[in-house]
Amino acid sequence: MKLFLFFLSILLTFLSYSQSKYTLSGYITDAKNGEVMVGTKIFIPSINQGTFSNNYGFYSLSVPSGTYQVEFRTGVYAIEVRSLDLTKNLVYNLEIGSDAVQNLNEVVINGKKGENTNSTKMGQVELEMENIKTLPAFMGEVDVIKIIQLLPGVSSVSEGGQGFYVRGGGPDQNLVLLDAALINSGAQEIETQLEYAEYMLKKQEELKSKGVGSEFDYETARNAVKSLRAKLNSLNTQRGKSAIKAPFSGIIDVVYAKQGQMAGPQSPLLRLVNNSNVEITASISEKHLSKIKVGTLIEVSFPNFNNTILNLKVNTVGNFIEPTNRTFRIAAKVSGNKELLPNMLAELRITDFTVENGLVIPAKSILKSQDNSDYVWVALPSSKGNFKVKKIAVELIENQDGEALIKDNAAIMNGTKIIVEGARGITEKDQVRIK
Repeated sequence: MKLFLFFLSILLTFLSYSQSKYTLSGYITDAKNGEVMVGTKIFIPSINQGTFSNNYGFYSLSVPSGTYQVEFRTGVYAIEVRSLDLTKNLVYNLEIGSDAVQNLNEVVINGKKGENTNSTKMGQVELEMENIKTLPAFMGEVDVIKIIQLLPGVSSVSEGGQGFYVRGGGPDQNLVLLDAALINSGAQEIETQLEYAEYMLKKQEELKSKGVGSEFDYETARNAVKSLRAKLNSLNTQRGKSAIKAPFSGIIDVVYAKQGQMAGPQSPLLRLVNNSNVEITASISEKHLSKIKVGTLIEVSFPNFNNTILNLKVNTVGNFIEPTNRTFRIAAKVSGNKELLPNMLAELRITDFTVENGLVIPAKSILKSQDNSDYVWVALPSSKGNFKVKKIAVELIENQDGEALIKDNAAIMNGTKIIVEGARGITEKDQVRIK
């Protein structure tokens, strides 16, 4: 009997403990229009417990027995606090909102359907003409470049300088957007037609699966969907060409186009410059083609730029002779440039060949013998201020601009007098005088 009473006392204790929690429930509605308040927070700070109203405005919260200060938070109206006695299950419906409560101002968020998935305009900033007109203008015209430099995130070339840096190469680096209103309107019309055609195709597929629809109607609906999709893809391709992107990173030096002007393939819109890597080009006579190769050393000078001289190597040799002037093109690159600008005038000196030793003499002093060998006359001191002459055979290396390069000759040295004028017809027996 004692054992039985013991288990009975435990059971009674458990039952009494299980009944010590009570449920607070009810509906939350708006006092002004009677609509249910979805997402209202019901919170009891003293025990740190709470819940939210569902889509029907209903809430339910089980708490231990006691009297609590219950907060009702909507996020729209002021917090409602009620003192509720939860010594039994309680249904408490509450109408929130009254004339005495100040409502929060309405927040409107506008967006364009599908723009986040169909567009790559990240970080786009639109300039309103009304705001542009409020800025100071020079000579009666607002400078668009200066206005863009005032935008956050835009890096100018220098303080007070023209132009600003742009980053190129990516699909999101748009420089100019052309007006594609007609294309967009046509695309929207095709999208509407495509939506209806897909609906008809779905219905034809259902009829076909049940053995009711005809094969002709099904193929017609399927062909309509394929045709409209092809048209839509074509319009999207044309729409993509309305965004002009930077082909490389650089500085926008000048903007030629104005908002609202007509644009076309031959119309310049802006000038994008990157001077960090420049290329120096020149047209060379075809007679030097055999002597100029990739890697040939050249000396480049700039007569209008403090006589700057650069020693470079040819990195490109043309593969075509211009028929009008019989020249071919060569180019040399300058990396890490900070001073040179495009279209500067440059002069090139090309070393087409080198010799270790040689003599340079006037070209017209070299004569031809009967056996087609080259020779010169030299004047040797004689008596009474006269000179005797001696014939010296020479080996010609190169002839250019009135001067001839010959191989070293022991009979010709520094100070040797070479006859230039009147050398034809003389012999070694003759005496000559120098005027």
